[in-house]
Amino acid sequence: PLCGPRLHPPNCNLTMNGTKLLALAAVQACGIVFAMASVHSAQEGAAHKTHHTDAGHMLDPMVGCIQVAAQFLKEPVLRGKAVEAAAKFCSSASHLKDPSYVCPHFKEAIEVALENDPVLKKYDAESFCKSAEEYMVGLRGATRVPNTGSGPLLNFKVSPRCESTVASAFAPDETLDTMSVPDFWYAMCNNQDCAHFLPSRTKWCKTQRAPTHSHVVCEAVRKFARDEVEIHEEGTMSPKQICSLYGEFVKEAGIDVDAYEKVIHSETVKRLTVPMEIAEEKALITSQKVRGHYAHHHRA
Repeated sequence: PLCGPRLHPPNCNLTMNGTKLLALAAVQACGIVFAMASVHSAQEGAAHKTHHTDAGHMLDPMVGCIQVAAQFLKEPVLRGKAVEAAAKFCSSASHLKDPSYVCPHFKEAIEVALENDPVLKKYDAESFCKSAEEYMVGLRGATRVPNTGSGPLLNFKVSPRCESTVASAFAPDETLDTMSVPDFWYAMCNNQDCAHFLPSRTKWCKTQRAPTHSHVVCEAVRKFARDEVEIHEEGTMSPKQICSLYGEFVKEAGIDVDAYEKVIHSETVKRLTVPMEIAEEKALITSQKVRGHYAHHHRA
């Protein structure tokens, strides 16, 4: 039977005072239980927080990066020293299966990631990771430039629409001067719909689209194109060649990002999938290096 201020069934033996005492005891008991639960919850929360601080790389790439960079940046150093320290760390990293392939790409990625910072800037683990992570995240946007292609960084396929988009940008000409290709891709990347006009002549251009990638991609493709055209003879390039160049840029960007993640984020699940053709090419390059070293040894 229930007992309470308004419930007095015939068989209820508790008096009103007893009811009040019982209620008070219940409240006190609940308070004790609640307090104990709060302490237990706080202890669990502290343990949970400590666990994720120790394994922060599982949740936050920036935290994971700082934990690794602190191993080779013991004090603030200038850019050249920071790159040198990162490269040395890579070459001695025991978890890398093929440092001779990974480390050159890792070093290249770091050099580019830091090159736009002030010349006299000094890097500790945190400032190093801020620049590096921002660049690597931005570089992933290379696959999202409209009308260029689709797929992940390491398995990017140039779209058939790329050629027609590029061709319309410098029509009625059928080719583009080779030395103009770097700036052309920079313009296409920044504002595809107005790419064939000088910036001073695009005030009338009203086409707008939601951002798909950062300026990191545009700077990177221009730099890549400059390096490419410098080793080719002067001449012209067709839309097909220009699109193919972009495909090579994305492939190279993917290799650099993958190398960076292998070194800095080795404790996390790999975020890039290496397709078979990349794996085969990597094996070929490694094999060539081994044969070259073997031949040099015997010539000596």
